[in-house]
Amino acid sequence: MGNLKYYKTPGSVVTELFGQLDLCDIKNIVDLGAGEGALLGQLYEENKYNKVAIEVDHDRIEILSSAYDSVYSNDLFKKRIRLKFESLLDKTLFVSNPPFGVVSSTKHLQKLMMTSALVDKADNATNFRMELVFLARAIEAAKKGDYVAFIVPASIVNQQRFSKVREVLVKNHGLYSCTLITENVFKNTEVRTAIIWFKPYSNQTTDDVNVFLEFNSRPLKIANSAFIKNGVQNALSNKAHQDTLASIVVNLKRGVSSKKSLLDRGIKHIHTTDLNEKHAGVVKIPSCFQSDEVDIKERYAKHGDILMARVGTRVVGKAAMFTGVKAVISDCVIRIRVTESKRDHLFKELISTAGQKWLQEMSTGSCARLLTYDVLNKFPIIRA
Repeated sequence: MGNLKYYKTPGSVVTELFGQLDLCDIKNIVDLGAGEGALLGQLYEENKYNKVAIEVDHDRIEILSSAYDSVYSNDLFKKRIRLKFESLLDKTLFVSNPPFGVVSSTKHLQKLMMTSALVDKADNATNFRMELVFLARAIEAAKKGDYVAFIVPASIVNQQRFSKVREVLVKNHGLYSCTLITENVFKNTEVRTAIIWFKPYSNQTTDDVNVFLEFNSRPLKIANSAFIKNGVQNALSNKAHQDTLASIVVNLKRGVSSKKSLLDRGIKHIHTTDLNEKHAGVVKIPSCFQSDEVDIKERYAKHGDILMARVGTRVVGKAAMFTGVKAVISDCVIRIRVTESKRDHLFKELISTAGQKWLQEMSTGSCARLLTYDVLNKFPIIRA
């Protein structure tokens, strides 16, 4: 079948797709609908794997032959995939950025879709989604222990009409993760897309699906039942998965005196430079006093406080856990005090890639970036 619309897979999507996989045990990677080979061509250390291309369009075979170990011209809409590997025990990863759209129903496709169970009443369907046909082919060719990572229209993980697809993938094939791809990542198309990961024939492996609303974001854990019934849209509209810093913080205060003032008075203290050096770790400044005699007007950190740089373009948002006994903080440092039960989770959220991105984007100031109390209180925290 020729004239299919393929969209080159951007590098950011490739990074996300392979980034959520443990490739150590993978021997073979099969690219369904390989197009011009853009997907595997961007894979780091690609020579470690036996790369196989399955292409519907015969005109693309020559292009693919130089980039893949094996290339098959196979009209996936008409016949099944037949692969020959050195060992049946080797684990295979099936990946695809399939063509989107519909294909007319045939007796062969009806049988395929009925077997896959991805579509209700497949025997009466007049057409099928191409992406679902490719998914069905991957499931048909895979064995237990293999992996599948597919780019699909976001409607499949969002809309209620595809709840049957989600149910089969979760309950029968252990779908465990999903990432929404930011709009306009794929050029010349307005279709919103997503990546899904599952393990064929592994049945339901967890009680939740990890849902990432964008690249490098923190995962929302959505109960399988909610994901099946409502899709990712449930996570976008349901605030029950999320707290804010204001709802859990016990005390949020900045230091009183500037670094210069503290140095002039010979007072040991924690400043933003300490947090930049110890970001995502712990900071422990030896106490230079036994009581509050140094200056009761200063603000102190105590054991277990989270300390954050509130100002400084290069350091804003950097955070560390204070594990000392007691120490003065400068006015460029904010002390975040929460109950012990919430401390570790909050710290992980603050230092995560998504958390740091949020803090930097929400900081203000034209010369030196800074974080206000108001902004920090709005920091979103995914519930543990």
